[in-house]
Amino acid sequence: MSKDKETTVTFFQREGKRTFLQKIKDFKNGVRYGTELASKYSKELGLSSQVFSNPKNKSEKPTFSNDDLNKIFREAQEKLDKNEIFKESDSLVSHKEIRIKINEKTIYDAKNEKYPTLSYFRVALNHSERSYDDFEEHISLALDVRADPSIQADIEKIDKAIKSLKDLRENKLAGNTTPERTNYVSRKLEFDKKIESLITELEKASKKDIDK
Repeated sequence: MSKDKETTVTFFQREGKRTFLQKIKDFKNGVRYGTELASKYSKELGLSSQVFSNPKNKSEKPTFSNDDLNKIFREAQEKLDKNEIFKESDSLVSHKEIRIKINEKTIYDAKNEKYPTLSYFRVALNHSERSYDDFEEHISLALDVRADPSIQADIEKIDKAIKSLKDLRENKLAGNTTPERTNYVSRKLEFDKKIESLITELEKASKKDIDK
């Protein structure tokens, strides 16, 4: 963990107990227990005071229990895996001065999701087999709808974006000819999940407009 103008806190789980040498290495690399970091950065992490333990000794500082912390991170990990929406008020959402990652995935709230999402698709589609000049416009629309479901969007634009993203989902990414070497299956699965979540948001907006 480093602290400059921005602090990045990365949480991960390690299987089994640490060896003595691993403990020394962790100390040198600034690795700390998750509960220790959670207690220190509880405000920045958006963690509720309700998950603090209440020490009997007044000289002891309140801490988070490992079980409660694991539950919070499991729920956040599940939301990341499903590409679900994070609100600014949710726990573990990255803000201006602190970036929070779980297994190398940064947690953005709906309002701040556009830039990293567009950046992800630019990289994923680089050197792909087909060119989509309009994908940024359609992904931006889907992200706007997801961030604000009450947004008024033109039904024709929504339907056009749905078709475009469905075409995008069929695209083969770079590295598909050497899948084992390029970790293609997991990359394509992540790509498809992100596209599908955006299509779902647009389809909900389209249905809402039709039902009016």
